[in-house]
Amino acid sequence: MSSPRDVLNWLKWHERALAEAEIAYVHRGAPGDERVVSGAEVREVGSWAFVLGEGPREATIPYHRVLRITRRGELLWERRGAGLTP
Repeated sequence: MSSPRDVLNWLKWHERALAEAEIAYVHRGAPGDERVVSGAEVREVGSWAFVLGEGPREATIPYHRVLRITRRGELLWERRGAGLTP
């Protein structure tokens, strides 16, 4: 699949397994500037971003910040160069 959005939609609609996914994304200030969330926290898969949580805890995460998506330990998508160290 070509994009994080494609993978999240595939998990949500075809596999019915979005809750089994883990999404790692750039989160400035977090250890290693990375945060990993469960697909169960994803409330909406939008055209340019996905939405986590609700109300005051809602966060919109643009797809360009996604580093990788896994399910049950299997890598489904990874940003080019995300695994490379300088």
